[in-house]
Amino acid sequence: MVHIETNAKDFRLVELVLDIAKYLKVPVVAEGVETESQIRLLRNVNCELVQGYYFSKPLPPEEFEKLIIRELEEVRGKKHDHSGTVRENRGKLRSGGEDHENG
Repeated sequence: MVHIETNAKDFRLVELVLDIAKYLKVPVVAEGVETESQIRLLRNVNCELVQGYYFSKPLPPEEFEKLIIRELEEVRGKKHDHSGTVRENRGKLRSGGEDHENG
């Protein structure tokens, strides 16, 4: 994924793979995502599953489980601001159109 931000051919290849996958109705996981701008580019072409160092280095299963538990707790944790609206704590692992911020 490193070059999709700067190389139009690389990005076009990603778009084509996603188009083929959509036509065949198969999921695609973008691997090697390292930056928030890569996530934005992928989201703009409807790639919803990503993995890479942006979220975490490779982890043994036990550490991965702990990471997921922490992230789920952050997602579930909600804080009310003074205006009465609900504001979610934002971690790095999200899906479904929410921002992916360092947290």
